[in-house]
Amino acid sequence: MPVDFRLDETSGVVITRFHGAITADDFLHQPQRLLSVPNLPRPLRQLIDGREIESMAFGVEEVSSVALDPRQVEAFADYEPVRVAIVAVSPVSYGLARMFQGFAEHMGLAVAVCREESEGMAFLAQD
Repeated sequence: MPVDFRLDETSGVVITRFHGAITADDFLHQPQRLLSVPNLPRPLRQLIDGREIESMAFGVEEVSSVALDPRQVEAFADYEPVRVAIVAVSPVSYGLARMFQGFAEHMGLAVAVCREESEGMAFLAQD
């Protein structure tokens, strides 16, 4: 599976690492898989690390589907306030991440798109 989850015990951040070839299914089902992480912290802080993505077989339709789905917002209501930092290095992944940010912020999520992991972790550490 090209998506791995790891809870950083020190920071309480769930690190989601995308690597290799990412399909639309991988992207669309990431939120449900995230909810299955044992001891998912509250409030939820997630760092999505896309630095090892080789290819993406999804686009704007899938990004808007995940970000604007009211069922997603409801599923994460117990973990609010949710903060997400996305580390994206390629122009395409950065652009898709910025689109996700726009849609998700409209739904009440706090999202940052960064080029460096340290930027994302700093965002997640804010109150």
